[in-house]
Amino acid sequence: MLESERAKVDAVRGYLDAMLEAHGARHAALMGDLKKGAVVAVLHDRGDGRGPRWLRGKVEGKHKAEAGEPVGAAAGADAGLVRWDVLHMDVGSRAVATVMQMRPLEPPFATYAPLARDAQLALLRVAALGKEHGEEAAETLSVLTWGKPLLLTVHGVDAATRCEHVELVDAESGANVGLELVGAGLARVASSEAKRVRRRGAGAGGAEEAYLKLLEEAQADAKAAREGIWTYGDVGDSDTEDKPVRSKVGGAWAAAAAKR
Repeated sequence: MLESERAKVDAVRGYLDAMLEAHGARHAALMGDLKKGAVVAVLHDRGDGRGPRWLRGKVEGKHKAEAGEPVGAAAGADAGLVRWDVLHMDVGSRAVATVMQMRPLEPPFATYAPLARDAQLALLRVAALGKEHGEEAAETLSVLTWGKPLLLTVHGVDAATRCEHVELVDAESGANVGLELVGAGLARVASSEAKRVRRRGAGAGGAEEAYLKLLEEAQADAKAAREGIWTYGDVGDSDTEDKPVRSKVGGAWAAAAAKR
C-alpha cells in the first residue's frame, strides 16, 4: 500500500473513531436534502458485540422495498422515514439506512476517494448464487477472507469497468484463496482467461502465467477427486453461465497489501 493511501486510511479512521467517542450513535442534521451521490457518515452495527461504528457511506438512491418489506422504516424513531441504499465506500459492504443513522462529514473526509475498489479473483469463475454450489462458493469465500489480513496481487485491470483482477493470500496461514476454491471444486479456471494468458506466449504472462499453472493443477486434482462441481464429471468450458468471483477490496480496512 502506498504511504499516501495509508495516511488517508489512518486519517479517516481517526476521524470516525473520534466521531463515535464524541457523539456515540447519535445522528445529526444533514446539510440540505439527501440525494443520490451524497457522502455521509453512516452508523454500522458490527454484529460482533463491539457495538456500532461510523463509516463513510455513499448514498446510492432510495431503497426499493421487496414484496412484504415496509416502504419506510417500521418502528422506533425511524418510523415512516425514507430508507436509503448506502455503500460503505471504504469496506465495500452495503446497507439500508435512514437519516436517523447518518451524520454529515467534514471536509476533506467527504471528498477522499473510496478506499474499497471493485475486484474479482483473477482467472476464475463460480456458479451464480441460487445455482448448485453457488451458495457454498460464496460461504467458503467469506470463511477464507472475512476479517483476515490478506496479501493482494493485482494481475490486471478491466479497461472498461476498472475492476481489478486479483490473487488473494492469507497473510498468516499462507492459504491462497483462489487455489482453495478451485481445490474444493467450488470454482474453475475461466477458459477465456486461460486462452488470453496463453496467447501472449511463454514467459510474457509473468506472475499471471505462473498463477494460471497452479490453478490448472489444482483443478485437475479436483476433477480427479470429483470435488464440488466435478461430482458428475466434466462441466464443460463455457464461461457464459458462471460468474466472476467479484466483490470489493477494502484497502487497509481489510489489511490487504497490494503488490504491483
